[in-house]
Amino acid sequence: MRERSPATLTPSAQLGQLVRRLEQLRSVPEGERWPTSELPDAAFRDAKVFLDRLPFPLVALPHISLADDGEVNFAWDCEGMHIGLGFYGSGTFSYYARGSDGREHYRDDVSASHPLPADLELLLRA
Repeated sequence: MRERSPATLTPSAQLGQLVRRLEQLRSVPEGERWPTSELPDAAFRDAKVFLDRLPFPLVALPHISLADDGEVNFAWDCEGMHIGLGFYGSGTFSYYARGSDGREHYRDDVSASHPLPADLELLLRA
C-alpha cells in the first residue's frame, strides 16, 4: 500500500500519524536507545499536549525524534520553510523557524498548553 502525502490526509489522519510516531518512540526498548538516554515521560506528555494545539490540516508533517538528553524534537523542512521545536519536559517548548520568505521566528519557554504563537501557527497552516 502506497502512503498518501500529508497534504492529502484528513486532519484526524495527520494527528493519528503524529500520535503513533510519539508512541513508537516512547516504546523503544532501553537497550536500543542511546546509552545516556532516559525515557522523557514529561517531554512526551508536553508533546502530546502540543499536538492538540496544532492547526490541522498541517502544510506538512514533522519528523519527530528523541535527543539523547531526553528532549522530544519536531522538525519541519519543506518548501523553503524550516521549523525546529523541542520539548524538555518542563511544560514548555522552544522553537526556531524560518519561513519561505526568509524571515526568522524564535521563542523559548512557550507554554505547551496555551495557544500557539501566531507566527508559528501561520507557518504550519496548510
